[in-house]
Order: sequence, then C-alpha cells, then structure tokens
Amino acid sequence: MWLSLRLNFAGRTIRIQPVCGVIRVMHRRPCLLPLAVQLRKLLLISAEPVLVLVAVPPVEAQLVPSTGAQTVYDARLHVTWLANANLAGTPEGQFGVPGINPSGTMSYATAQAWVGALNANTFLGHQNWTLPTNPPDDPTCSIRGPHDQRFGVGCSGSALGNLYSDPEAVDLKYPATAAPIPANTVGPFTNFQPYLYWSATSAGNKGWDSFSFATGFQGANTDNHVMYVLPMFDGPPPGTDDAPCAAQTTCSLEPTADGTLVYDPVLDVTWLADANFAATNSVLCSACTIDADGSMTHTSAVAFLEAMRHYNADAGWLGVHTWRLPPTLAQDLTCSLGRNTQTTFGFDCKGSAMGELYYTQLLGGLTAGTPVVGPVQDSVGPFTNVQPYLYWACQQSSTDTAVCGGEPAADFQWSFSFGNGFEGTDVVQNQLYVMVYYPDPGAHPLPAPSECRGGAPGVPHPCM
Repeated sequence: MWLSLRLNFAGRTIRIQPVCGVIRVMHRRPCLLPLAVQLRKLLLISAEPVLVLVAVPPVEAQLVPSTGAQTVYDARLHVTWLANANLAGTPEGQFGVPGINPSGTMSYATAQAWVGALNANTFLGHQNWTLPTNPPDDPTCSIRGPHDQRFGVGCSGSALGNLYSDPEAVDLKYPATAAPIPANTVGPFTNFQPYLYWSATSAGNKGWDSFSFATGFQGANTDNHVMYVLPMFDGPPPGTDDAPCAAQTTCSLEPTADGTLVYDPVLDVTWLADANFAATNSVLCSACTIDADGSMTHTSAVAFLEAMRHYNADAGWLGVHTWRLPPTLAQDLTCSLGRNTQTTFGFDCKGSAMGELYYTQLLGGLTAGTPVVGPVQDSVGPFTNVQPYLYWACQQSSTDTAVCGGEPAADFQWSFSFGNGFEGTDVVQNQLYVMVYYPDPGAHPLPAPSECRGGAPGVPHPCM
C-alpha cells in the first residue's frame, strides 16, 4: 500500500520505498543512496510542496508463492508446498509410477511411491518431498473415533486442515468447498458432483454407506460428513410404457420426454435427472440443513426425501410419493474388498443401485478411478488444480518431525476433504488426490491452537 505526505521539493512527485531504502523519482531510476541521506538532501533543497508516496511493506503473509509460482512457502507450518495440487493428474507429472488414474487419484501405497519418485528425480531441486502430516491426536477435531483418534470438522492441527481453515491461508470454514463444480451434463443427468453420495443403508457404528462419483468407491461415512443426494424410486416413470430389460448388457438409460427423470431398465428403478436437486431449494424442508452447494448430513438427507414424498399435499415431487435414497448390498460379491467379512465395500460394487449406474450405465460405463465430471482446474489462492475431494495425508512419525510414520489404525491413513473441510481416515486401498510439501530443516508440527475453529460457522466445540 502507499502512504501520502507533503514535502517541499520543486513540485515533483517522488516515491520513498522503505523496504529497499531508496527513493524512486517518478519516471526516473531508483536512487542508490540510503533512504535517510536522500530525505535529508530533499529537505535541504526543497522549495515547493510535493506529494511523496511511501511504499509500506505488507504484513508478512503465511503463504508466499515462489518467483516462478511452482511452490508456495507456508510461514506457519515452515514447509514449502507444491503449488500444483494435482500434479499427478498430468501424464508428465506421474513420473512413470504405475497405478495413478488419469484424474490424478491413487491408493496410499501408490501415493508413497509417487512421492518417492519426486525425490528420486530431485523434483524442483529437492529430495525431501512428503505427504502432509497429521498429529496422532488433534484436539481441534470435533469427534473422537473408535480407535481414540480425533477426526471430523474444525481440524486445524493437521497440515491440510490448517491450510484449509487458517485465516492467513485459504481461510475456508466447514462445509465450504474449495472448488465449486459448475453446471454440467453427464448423459441424461445434470449437475453431477464428483464427490460422495449418501445411500439408505446403515453401516452400523461406522455410519451409513456412501458411493463416490469421483472414483467409484463404495464405503461408509459418519452422519456429520456432508454429502450429496441422488433420489430414486422403484419402477418406471409414471405415465410411460418403460419396462425392465431382460438382456442387461444392451439396456440403456431412458430419460423421460421432459428430461426430469431417468429410467434404468436393468434395475427397474427411476432416478431424478438433476443429480444435485437439493441445491435448487425447490422442495422446502424445515427439518433439513442443506448447504448452499446442495450437500447435507445423512440425517438431513432422510428428512429431505421425506419432504419430497410429501410435496404438494402428499402428491409428491413430480407426482411421485415413493422417493427414497439408493440402497447398497451388505454382501455384494462384485465389490473388490470385504468379501471375507460381513460387509463388502471398495471398487466395482455393481450390485448396488449407484454402483450399477456408475459402472454400467453412465457414459457407457465408467472404470474405477474415473470422476463423473473431469478434474477441475480452479485456482485457490496461490494453488492450482485443487480438487473438491479427498486428499491423502499421513500420520506424523513423532512429535518432533513433519514427515510420515505410523498409522491411525491398521490399513488406514488420514485424509482431508477440500470439498467441505472434513478430516477422517480411509482404507489405504481407496483412491484419493495427492498434494505434497517439503519441510524446512528442523521443522516441527503445529503447536496446539489457542482457540478451536469449531465445526459449522457459529457452532464452536471444545478443544479437548
């Protein structure tokens, strides 16, 4: 910023730059004499008033981009971030590491291998790149899990959590997304979100089953993780002659003439064509808390479907009063994980309604790891290509380092969502995005914050 003051110096305008200690005369080269000497000379020879603009250095920023904008120094964490938050989403940014999806998502083991490739190639002149770390127990998080680890919202003690929420960094508050998804069309559907969608099926003490239209992963999430809703009902659309298909391999989705409904003849179910209908506020729901982007908790999702059924004096939205959330199967042998347990999960779960839609019907059938809407290319502060989805993090190796070591539970690692600010754990076979940093020599984890940033705005929770 510039400050103004009057001096007598032949009616000419000059700029004083305290940062470098020189005086810049308008349209002239900077003087090289010390600032104090120049001011003294001006005051001795001045005869007329002149406007002097003083360059005041800005308050030290937490995030400082490098000259070439390839990295961002984080003055609070004492680490240097890679500015491209999805470098692995480009062919040249994969460094020949197998197992990385074209979108940039990968398993945790692949993420470790990719970081190893960065270091082996001395990427940008450094060999100490690492995944962002999480403390074993972050007191700023809102929930204590079954393994005594903290997770949920308001987690500012982790590297990614601090980057998301710190007022001097990205400065977002749960459940704000870092990169809103623009209106889109996916086959006969509109407004699909490359994120998690709620199901109707309980996962017991783990919460509720969910399905990812970013990767095709079916898993479980706690109720307070906000996600999206894709309503459906059994049977064909009212007033149509649509019927189930016997030859499943040749049956395609059948949209209604007005484009509001989509019939799936394979499962004999009908979907609402707007895959983020809740964001339109077309159905009032006094028992719901629906975020501006259409996401909500599972409790609100159940209430929202109830409101759709009772819309217009119980006639139901679009004349249908049997709307429901899509179910999953407890024993879906098409799933990639959990076949020897009571609950199957993972990729390729074609037995569930959303899994069949993703893997069989949408755009001719998607493969695991493919987002229903391509990766976004938005800039968030000094960062590029930030994806509104989950990113891998790792448990820090000790209380004195900013590098990986340990795990929150067997076969799990930490994750953080730039879709809403939720921090949790994911099975290591899941496929998430990756952003990295290298720490300063002797860098230490974040100290315990002086105050918790809470969950939703205006709803604080204790740090304990």
